[in-house]
Amino acid sequence: MTQNTVGRPMEILLIEDSLEDARMTIEALKQGQVPSRVSLVRDGEEAIRFLHRMDIYARAPRPDLVLLDLKLPKKSGRKVLEEIRGSE
Repeated sequence: MTQNTVGRPMEILLIEDSLEDARMTIEALKQGQVPSRVSLVRDGEEAIRFLHRMDIYARAPRPDLVLLDLKLPKKSGRKVLEEIRGSE
């Protein structure tokens, strides 16, 4: 761990198209012992723009943890995962 990570909330990127599933996930995270901040994106293309800090996400935080729905619109979760694995 670096000094930049100690004492700050965990940055979580939630990639989920269902608002109900996203709500339940966020509620479960709130009940946990780890302080966190959750960013929600709703499709695979938006996820890639967030992760590459493109367009409106130019100042998006770098996530410490990505929670990825595999069945997403526009670009499947599996394709998003392939892009994440293929990039630095």
